[in-house]
Amino acid sequence: MTFSKTQILCQLVKSNGKNGVRMLKTALLKDGIKEIKYSYKRFISLLLIVLLGVGFFAGIKATSPDMKKTVDTYFDDLKVMDIQVISTLGLTDDDITAIKQVENVESVEGAYQTDAVVTIGEEEIVVKLETMTDNLNNLNLVEGRLPENENECVVEPNFLLGTGHQIGDTIEVEIENITNDDGEEEQVLKNNKLQIVGTAESPLYISTDRGITKLGSGMIDYYMYVPKENLNASIYTNIYLTVADANGLETGSDEYLEKVEEVENSLDAISEERREARYNQLYDSANSKIQDAQKELDEEKAKAEKELEDAQKEIDDGKKELEDGRAEIEKNRANANYSFSQAEQQIEDSKELLAENEEKFETEKKKVEQQIATYEEQLSTLKQTQTQLNNVQANLEKAQAGLEELQAKLETALEEEKPALQEQMAKLNVQIQTLQVTINTINSELEKQGVSDLAGTIKQIQAGIDTANKELENGEAQLEDARKQIEDAEAELQSQKNSTYYQLNQAEVEIKEGEEELEKGQKELEDARKEYEEQIAEAEDKLLEAKEDLKEIQRPEWYVLDREENTGYVNYMQDTERVANLAEVFPVVFFLVAALMSLNSMSRMVEEERVQIGTLKALGYNKLQIAMKYLIYACLATLIGGGIGLIIGFNFLPKVIADIYAMVYDVPDVILEFNVLYAIAGIAAAALCTVGATIFTAARILRHNPATLMRPKAPKPGKRVLLEKITFIWKHLNFTAKVTARNIFRCKKRFLMTVIGVCGCTSLIIAGFGLRDAIANMIPMQYGEIYKYGINISLKEEKQADDLQAVKDEVAQNENITDVLGANIQSVKIIKNDNNQNIQLVVPENVDNFDTFVSLRSRTKKDNKYVLDSSGIVITEKLAKLLDIKEGDTITIENADGDRADVNVAHITENYILHYLYISPELYNQIYDTRIDYNVILAKTNELTEEQENNLGRTLLEDKDNISGVSFTSDSSSMITVVMDNMDAVVWILIIAAGVLALVVLYNLLNSNISERIRELATIKVLGFYDREVYEYIGRETIILTILGMLVGLVGGYYLTMYILKTCEIDMLMFDPEIGVLSYVWGVLITTFFAIIVNVITYFSLKKIDMIESLKSVE
Repeated sequence: MTFSKTQILCQLVKSNGKNGVRMLKTALLKDGIKEIKYSYKRFISLLLIVLLGVGFFAGIKATSPDMKKTVDTYFDDLKVMDIQVISTLGLTDDDITAIKQVENVESVEGAYQTDAVVTIGEEEIVVKLETMTDNLNNLNLVEGRLPENENECVVEPNFLLGTGHQIGDTIEVEIENITNDDGEEEQVLKNNKLQIVGTAESPLYISTDRGITKLGSGMIDYYMYVPKENLNASIYTNIYLTVADANGLETGSDEYLEKVEEVENSLDAISEERREARYNQLYDSANSKIQDAQKELDEEKAKAEKELEDAQKEIDDGKKELEDGRAEIEKNRANANYSFSQAEQQIEDSKELLAENEEKFETEKKKVEQQIATYEEQLSTLKQTQTQLNNVQANLEKAQAGLEELQAKLETALEEEKPALQEQMAKLNVQIQTLQVTINTINSELEKQGVSDLAGTIKQIQAGIDTANKELENGEAQLEDARKQIEDAEAELQSQKNSTYYQLNQAEVEIKEGEEELEKGQKELEDARKEYEEQIAEAEDKLLEAKEDLKEIQRPEWYVLDREENTGYVNYMQDTERVANLAEVFPVVFFLVAALMSLNSMSRMVEEERVQIGTLKALGYNKLQIAMKYLIYACLATLIGGGIGLIIGFNFLPKVIADIYAMVYDVPDVILEFNVLYAIAGIAAAALCTVGATIFTAARILRHNPATLMRPKAPKPGKRVLLEKITFIWKHLNFTAKVTARNIFRCKKRFLMTVIGVCGCTSLIIAGFGLRDAIANMIPMQYGEIYKYGINISLKEEKQADDLQAVKDEVAQNENITDVLGANIQSVKIIKNDNNQNIQLVVPENVDNFDTFVSLRSRTKKDNKYVLDSSGIVITEKLAKLLDIKEGDTITIENADGDRADVNVAHITENYILHYLYISPELYNQIYDTRIDYNVILAKTNELTEEQENNLGRTLLEDKDNISGVSFTSDSSSMITVVMDNMDAVVWILIIAAGVLALVVLYNLLNSNISERIRELATIKVLGFYDREVYEYIGRETIILTILGMLVGLVGGYYLTMYILKTCEIDMLMFDPEIGVLSYVWGVLITTFFAIIVNVITYFSLKKIDMIESLKSVE
């Protein structure tokens, strides 16, 4: 036989009296603790709800402070500047000295910062190069060492990963020369060849964004540092400083900002003096240079004019000399012509005389030749005769010699030989006689001719012939001499003529050459004079321009910037604020659900022990003593669950979220701190939910008297449920369905608790996915559907439409660019009532095809496109929300010059990132009465890879005369995508936490439902219901209530998402409020998944119900 707790308590009091009462109090305390063991499922469920609520609250709330503390400690350790000063005309050592005198300025250092190009193979990368400082903005050394010599450098770790270089390698940086204060070009660095000695992280670049540049592809790839000893420039680009006592304050806190603002105000106060000093320095330097240049110009001008005058005089003298020479030549030519004509006349006379003599000679010659012919004929005859005579005489003498020889032989000859010899002698005598006769005949003939001496006659005739020939020869010789004399005279005359004319011609050539030389000299002189005049004019123009520039030298602008101007720092702090904004919403929903579940659990617990409570009241215990058991129960669940939640929340969630952001931020591991304030707030909120629900439930039941409490709670009277009144539906339901319907509507509290619990969990999950959709859709909408162009090309100077067209044509020639459009983009201020915003004003060159570059449309009605015209402007939606502007309102635009104009808002366009105002050129001209100069070119491109974009950017930037910068929308998209991806990861954490909460809530609700209906379930099991049927009996109710909760959660999820988006949005961004269908589907599926898990657990719980114990009377 067993006894209930109430029976045991009564028996204890009866048997022990007062001691029994004391023992009863101790027993109550022990019973309160033992209750945890008896109802451990309820206790664990309550503990888990508290753990989730407190852990998520503490973790998500502590994440932002921990991240801020991390970057604050990082900045303090590396002595990051609090303020930096930048000037449009550079900064000097005098500026540093002046800044040091400002109150509360602790440390001041100057640095030089510029963009440089490093060539890696065939690729050019752009780096941000900065000189190191001694004590500020210290580098966090990662590997190697810091530079010690001027030819060394340190690079960021990604530089080695991206370029393949290693520590020890030498690189060469290309930096454009700068113009110093004296107007002379100088190198920025003394040594451009640098050895990499280490890698380090700079606290000034904690994000992956390195900024834009005019070099390379338009984007800065890496940063690097060099020793200040390598700096050759005479000015600084930045002056960094820290504020006294700011190091101990948390960066971004109000106290820190106030201290920094005080120093900023002090710097603003001296800025006018420093600007004036810098202006005077540059003015005096430029003026002195102008005066020196003017003096040098005057001297050079006088010297050049003297040289030109001397050269002209020399040329003029040369011309006169040449003219005199030409006159002398003409005179000599005339004299020569006269002399030569006289000589030629004499030769002609001689030729005539020669002709007469030749004629006479020919006549005489013929006579002599006839005489000679006669002589020669006679001589020939005589010579023939003489020859004949000589021959005969010779033959005669030969014959006589032969005869004498024969006579001699005859005398000595033999007798027999003598007749022959005598015969021969007779023949020779005959021959001699014949020859003698012939000789006598010839002599006779000669005598007849009167030739007594043939040889003498021949000789005489020959002498006559020779004389005649001699006379002819003499005549011929005389004629020949005359001819030769004439020829010689002619030759000599010709020679003289040739020589004279040659000399004259040479003289003329020399004169001509002299004239050409003089002409050349004159031309050179004219060129020199022209060049001199051009140089003088150019120098005078430059001087005039320099004087005009001197007049137009404007006082430099001083920009006093704090950490809030550092892009990486601002993005990091904005991300922490986004996390903080999420911490304002999600924990509240968690605690609301936890409060409902605590109320449900504790109500169920108190209701189950109402008989015991009534007994204790009957025994005289006060309400506090009785309630203490349940308060201890709730407090233990709160403290244990809250304690574990704080440990997990403070140590796990901030680290997970910080590690996610560490993928894009170069900051140390997050510093985890136990935030007492958040711990107390979390425990207090959990206690309010659990202990508050316990007090509320206990107080409500303790109002009844002991007699009422000691009897079981009367069941609610049976009555028709709402569904029964709908006859058409009710009559088609079977018995089981009708029982289920009555059970659902009979206990409205259970109905509401289950629906609200499931609704809360579903809403949280949908809100998580909805926030993810809002983040995910923002980028493709902005850079895919709204911005249709791919490149924003900044022009070096503003250009009118005609000049712009030439640049557009050149840009459009690139094969990767499909279309171009000029535009004027400027910063303006929008004023509406007392509110204002700085935005970008866009004036397209051509409104007709502007929609192909930027889509102006309604967010809710995508097909409703807007066209720019003179009826009004178009502003972006987030801007309209911030300033409460509606279509048809009139707003004021203030440009950079301070000119204001009132315009009508014609339309409000869809836009998600930054604020823009679009206006037609006609309306712009109308409101400002000025021409439009265009400063950017928007270009549409083909689909490009990152390498193709880099090459295209590099190609466009080669036009240094016209283009100053190139930025791709893909770069902006990528940068924002990285940030949003981190936010997306945080959202997933929220979704997972919401899913776990859904599991705990559903389990708690079902467990309470089973505990509340344990006798009912035991009864139907006794009546023969199988386990499966019992499960279906409960499961049908659970499924229906879960579905109802999810349906309500779909609506709640929408409104919760809208509230979260409104809370998490920053001024520069607008999330896409459209929740995708999949987000609702995932919300339902995840809730269904956890409902199935809980139902499976419930199935096994139902199988373990002890029918006998459950059916025992409570009386």
